[in-house]
Amino acid sequence: MLLSKIEDPAIIYELLMGHKETHSDVFIWKMIGGTEFLCHVRIESVSKSRKDFSIIPVDDHEMEAQNLLMNQSYIDFYIPDSHLLFRCQLKTNFAPVRYSFHLPQEISQVDRRSTQRISTYEDSDLQISFSSQNERGQNQQFSKPCFDLSGGGLSFYISRMEKKFFREGEVLKEVSISTPGGCSKVKAEMILVKEIEPNEFNGLPYRVWRVCCRFKEIDESSKHLLDKFILEKIKGELHVINA
Repeated sequence: MLLSKIEDPAIIYELLMGHKETHSDVFIWKMIGGTEFLCHVRIESVSKSRKDFSIIPVDDHEMEAQNLLMNQSYIDFYIPDSHLLFRCQLKTNFAPVRYSFHLPQEISQVDRRSTQRISTYEDSDLQISFSSQNERGQNQQFSKPCFDLSGGGLSFYISRMEKKFFREGEVLKEVSISTPGGCSKVKAEMILVKEIEPNEFNGLPYRVWRVCCRFKEIDESSKHLLDKFILEKIKGELHVINA
């Protein structure tokens, strides 16, 4: 995972203010006693003069936030919209409705080119299902492992026999993405159907076609589930932020 560090206080302030104004999803998390805690929050305010910012839990997450921040001096943050990662010291605790933190001294941003998609092909926790139509109008139901996934799209492999059901530019009207947290429903456009030859690097036993899709419609609940799943997969490496 490639990270670029941002240490300019003015840029850090503007980044947090921007996510406050757009009501971006923010996750706070911490390992406590070998158990992982995670909570969904939003930025309520950012103050340049006080050098702090405050967060509020989203609806029905007040107790999760309180349990997570109880007796903690710092917490880790992740903002999926811009792949921002940072650690902050707790300044003031107004549990369970509001928590204030010192502005971080640095923020790390994940290189979008390297982590825009996470590899999930061998992940049994993630499966996708959908129906697709061939040129004759015949529908077929598919259930596939997901090759890779991001907040904006996914890809999967198909066989030569299945290729007739997949054409660039067409739309899969409902793709169900099953993760441990639940099932997300998205509408996805097929932007690339590419032949892949087996080689020593991909480990494929035979020729396949890779279908790359871009999400056209995704509701907030589904977006939240996918963002959380992606965070679970990358945060094992987040210790590099403070290295």
